[in-house]
Amino acid sequence: MKQGVAQYDKESIAQLEWPDTEYGRYARQYITGLLERPAEHFIANVRTTVRVIAVDGLPIPITVNEAEYANSYVCSPYTHYVSYAREELALLHNRLLEGMLSVLLRGTGLLLRTARFNRVVQVNNWLLSTNLYPPASPGQMLKVLDYLRQEYPGYTILLRSLSNETSGPLMEALAGYGCKRVPSRQIYLLQRLQRPRPSGW
Repeated sequence: MKQGVAQYDKESIAQLEWPDTEYGRYARQYITGLLERPAEHFIANVRTTVRVIAVDGLPIPITVNEAEYANSYVCSPYTHYVSYAREELALLHNRLLEGMLSVLLRGTGLLLRTARFNRVVQVNNWLLSTNLYPPASPGQMLKVLDYLRQEYPGYTILLRSLSNETSGPLMEALAGYGCKRVPSRQIYLLQRLQRPRPSGW
C-alpha cells in the first residue's frame, strides 16, 4: 500500500490502487462514476469538481468549488447559510420578522460573496447530506489537511458531518490543528437497543 498523500482526477484515477476491502470496493464504484461524468449528470443541482485524495492508500473523495452560488448546499456553504435560510423564513409566520431577517440575510450574502465564501475544498464529500467517514485515523486526516493547504492556497478546507458522538477523536485532532467549529444543522442519533436473549425453553 502506497504511503503518503496523493491526489487523483479523472485523467489519473487509473493509477490509483484501490484497497481490496469493503470500503475500497464501495469507494471505487461510487467515486469513479462521479469522475467519469460531471456531478450534475447524477444530481441536477450540483456543480463541482470531484477528485480523490489517497492517504496511505485510503481513497477519500474531495470536491473543489470556486463560486457556484446557486449550488446545492452539499457543495456550497453560501447556499447552506444564506439561500436555504432565506427559504426557511416563511416558517416564522411573522411578516415583520421575515422582512427584517431577509434584509439581514441579503446584506450578509453580499459580504460573503465579496469574501469568496464558496471558494472551498470539502474533504470526504460524497455529495450527500450526511457523509460517513472512512476508516482513517485522525493523524491521517491531518496529513490530508497538510497536503490540501499546500495544493489549494486561498481555499477554505471544510469537513462536514462531524459530531462529538460520531467523530470525537477526529474533532479533537482538528481543534489542535487550529480548525474552527461552525454549527451546521441539528442531527438525530439513534441508539441500537439489544433485545434480551431468552433465558431458556
